[in-house]
Amino acid sequence: MEKKRKYVNEDTHDRDHKKFRSDNRQAPLPTYEQRLNERETNESRLKTRQNQIEIGKNTEGYRRYIAAVPKEKRERGNDDHPVTPNIHRSCSKRSFDGQLRKWRRLLHKWDPVTEEGDVTISNADLEELGNLLQDDDDLIIHI
Repeated sequence: MEKKRKYVNEDTHDRDHKKFRSDNRQAPLPTYEQRLNERETNESRLKTRQNQIEIGKNTEGYRRYIAAVPKEKRERGNDDHPVTPNIHRSCSKRSFDGQLRKWRRLLHKWDPVTEEGDVTISNADLEELGNLLQDDDDLIIHI
């Protein structure tokens, strides 16, 4: 006859699982509206986010967009109208990076196009790619 092994946690098994029972009340999760109203308070995260926004605002595409579309004519949800991400909204780094990526892609739609179809990339765009350009000239990429 085989002897049943007794594990260290066997005595506490029932007690440990009580915290997962439905009769144990926990604080309710915040609603979607409550999460939208939460504000980011981490100073280093806010500074990093603001720096990323400044990089986007220093692009030729952003300057062309704000010159072409007055603030009162801008529409949320319109793929031709990039919306600057809110640095104060509480969200994960991944979420904010996704919002930033979407914004920057939409800004590129406003980049100037030359007669041959070449796209001009400003130095601010290249700064984000690791300062690949050392001089003040814009780089023209032939596609």
